[in-house]
Amino acid sequence: MSDKNQKSPVRSDDKTPEMPDVLRVANLQWNVRKRDFLGNIDIIDRLISKALDRNCNLISLPEMWSQSFCGQDLAKEAGFLENRLEALGARARKHDLWIAGGTLPEPAPDGRVYNTFHFIDPAGKVRYRFRKVRLFPFARETQYFCPPPSDQFPDVLVSGNWKVGAGVCFDIRFPDLFQRQMQQGANLFFIPSQIPMERIEHFVVLSRARALENMAYVIATNRCGAGNSAVFPGKSLIVDPLGMPISELGSDEDLGIGTIDAISLIEIRTKMPFLTLSPS
Repeated sequence: MSDKNQKSPVRSDDKTPEMPDVLRVANLQWNVRKRDFLGNIDIIDRLISKALDRNCNLISLPEMWSQSFCGQDLAKEAGFLENRLEALGARARKHDLWIAGGTLPEPAPDGRVYNTFHFIDPAGKVRYRFRKVRLFPFARETQYFCPPPSDQFPDVLVSGNWKVGAGVCFDIRFPDLFQRQMQQGANLFFIPSQIPMERIEHFVVLSRARALENMAYVIATNRCGAGNSAVFPGKSLIVDPLGMPISELGSDEDLGIGTIDAISLIEIRTKMPFLTLSPS
């Protein structure tokens, strides 16, 4: 098995870091503070320090980590998108980290915002974006958010032996979104979320289902604490391609640690080629 502490491989043509086959993941879970970017980034720094002590080279953040769901202030927060991404990029460069940057509000043409996942490499570059497709109908999300145009579904990120895809929170209920990416080869999904207590078992079961049915790793990162009249029980988890949890957190601020291995994943898909079977 590769050394988890190795620097990210670099292609000779453009010096772009490539994801190593073995990644030591830290799922960062905390009580996301509403309208408090500096407070949230301080918590991230503290948790990154703990992750580095445990030899992690990839960290994952929850949905809307910068200021949470701040209503009419979401459009204003979207104006700081590049600032927020640079804050993550600076930490990626400093610590040689891959950062699954949760989601941030991104300006949309109609004055609303997209709920956008960003994946950042150790050079601080955003390598992949995924805009939340399915808006939760019972939280007035359509008032503030819009889905991406149907013709703007992103290709998966191909980096080394990894092919990265994503879904955001409510997207987890729609297996077709993940299957579409799996058909492009996706073998690692990030699912940043803010799932409350009453649906937390759905979050756990569906995270495992999305992993198993696509024979892919799933890193599902949920917040904990309370906000917007809801209680969030965390339960962030890392799931292997057979649907088994590698790491599953409780309800407190914490980081879930797990190792994921692209070569092992390829071997599993080769030994059990279920994804290639066609209906008879």
